[in-house]
Amino acid sequence: MIIAVISDTHSNVKTASALLDTIGDFDLLIHLGDHVNDLIALSSEMSCRTIGISGNEDKGILGDDKFPTEITIPAGDIKIFMTHGHLFDLNPYYQKDEWDSRISGLVLRAKETGAKIALFGHTHRPHLEDRDGVLLMNPGDIYPGAEWAHVGILEVSGKDISAKIYRFDESLRRELYLSWP
Repeated sequence: MIIAVISDTHSNVKTASALLDTIGDFDLLIHLGDHVNDLIALSSEMSCRTIGISGNEDKGILGDDKFPTEITIPAGDIKIFMTHGHLFDLNPYYQKDEWDSRISGLVLRAKETGAKIALFGHTHRPHLEDRDGVLLMNPGDIYPGAEWAHVGILEVSGKDISAKIYRFDESLRRELYLSWP
């Protein structure tokens, strides 16, 4: 199963669509919030399943009540926990000890749901690490005017997991930014 993961699109649907076109085929598209309604526009172009999570900037947007703030789904023989990140107060400007404490809360919540992968957005910064047996991924953002745009890719086969985060420049040239394992 190949899963494309995006977050923090902030109405940048045209760029998100172009980036996803460069990825190739995937089975599921996940949007991790902040303008999650962009997923509705994107899903009209996709032949795959889509899932979205509501973020802190999705309050009061038409249709935002269709999207939960967290969800756990099966993928292969594992589970994936998804949230935007604001509920865990994930802030990339925290000092290391505070950041680690907040990330530990996310890992604990993922474990409570039985998940081996925890996806989050909110920080606009790509993040990929294994922490205490849980693979953490923040795909970064597709923010209008940002120097780089990002898309995460998860491949799940049974219990085997691999993850990559690609970054794209303005001309949509893709390069591998982070990978696991």
